[in-house]
Amino acid sequence: MNAKILKNIYNNYFPECMKKCFGGIIRKRLIGNQTFLITYNELVESESWTEEQLKAKQFDLLKQTCISAYENIPFYKKEFDAAGFDPNKFESLEEFSAKVPMIDKEIVLQNMDHMQNPNITDDYPATTGGSSGTRLQVNNAWSTFYKENAFQFHFWSLFGYDFKKHKILLLAGEESESLTSLSPLYNMIRVSGRHLNPENMEIAVNFVNKHKPDFIVGLPSATYYFCKQLVGGGYKLIKPIQHVFFRSENISPKQRKFIEETLGCKCNAFYGSTERIAWGEEIDTIDGIPVYRFNKLYGYTETGGEDGISLISTGFINPKMPLIRYKTDDIAVKVSEDRYKVEGHRTACLIGKNDESFSVEYFCHLEETFDLVDKYQLDQYKKGELIVNIVPRKPLSNKEIDNIKQLFEKMSAGCLDVTIKIVDHVELTSRGKFKLLLHSIEA
Repeated sequence: MNAKILKNIYNNYFPECMKKCFGGIIRKRLIGNQTFLITYNELVESESWTEEQLKAKQFDLLKQTCISAYENIPFYKKEFDAAGFDPNKFESLEEFSAKVPMIDKEIVLQNMDHMQNPNITDDYPATTGGSSGTRLQVNNAWSTFYKENAFQFHFWSLFGYDFKKHKILLLAGEESESLTSLSPLYNMIRVSGRHLNPENMEIAVNFVNKHKPDFIVGLPSATYYFCKQLVGGGYKLIKPIQHVFFRSENISPKQRKFIEETLGCKCNAFYGSTERIAWGEEIDTIDGIPVYRFNKLYGYTETGGEDGISLISTGFINPKMPLIRYKTDDIAVKVSEDRYKVEGHRTACLIGKNDESFSVEYFCHLEETFDLVDKYQLDQYKKGELIVNIVPRKPLSNKEIDNIKQLFEKMSAGCLDVTIKIVDHVELTSRGKFKLLLHSIEA
């Protein structure tokens, strides 16, 4: 039975008690996988490599990615030939950047059928969030799943995490319909930020204390809200948390300081993407804002675009649908050699009726209803209320509009009253950038 079928059965058909009983067997499919172990062990070895060795390995992986794309993917053969770029003969990163055309989400969406490696059939889809207004489905080889987890676990290991024994508390929410849940596949427990409020905080704390996690991984907004409820309700965690890892969102110095003081441990962030193009690891901060170094074994990251600071990257870990010189919607500001501050769309939070904190990340992963929608944008002026501005692909019926309204209210567990507004276009900033959340309020 392949990994895809196992994951589907595990996620959709296993009750919590069955997950607990068979979690060890399923987890072994991850941490015992040869692709995972080879990738993880190479990352450990790379800790002692010189900068020259890292750059040489990065260039070799870049060349392999380009050659494979040219030989197997029609889009890249056409693009490389038109640009006069020979992936077998280029000799520097500068030559690569100068000759290979930059692509973006719109280009990928227009050429999806010609951007897949047809020789790789064991794959799975991953859909980007709507933080830029539209979604993109990226098809990943199953080897990508194991490599991605190897990079993640290796980064955590730099702060004491051991994937063979340590347990994680995930503070997010988009993957669970309930307040608490188990994920033995990752040796993880979950507390949903979008379900958490002062009335059920005691249940959440009892759940955490029962399972005694060692580390926290979470959205900064969800982690911050969890800590606010800990302090406000006078709750204590029985087992001290060793370290907190932030994902997905931008991080405010206020959030970081409060979380570190509440939990008595340090926090570090990591940067990744559904497109599997870049892996950034926080190695420093400037005024509480993360400074990332992009892992050279994961991809080649540069800056460019019309503003000169758009984050552009080429990923090495997905041979099914590699994205080469892909321009993201994020901004990367270089602060020193090989070090960047990254600014994305998911900075602010929405506030529920009972002061629940919802990262806009929750609303980036949408169901099939949004096949009807070209772009959407969020707006909030009052606690517990959300305005969703929608640019439809076609005229929507009242029933279709109501379905979208119910979707947002379901995603907020009924803690937001939603108003749908049909608009001709989404609003942009003075620099022409899209913001998923136009206005926000503080909890």
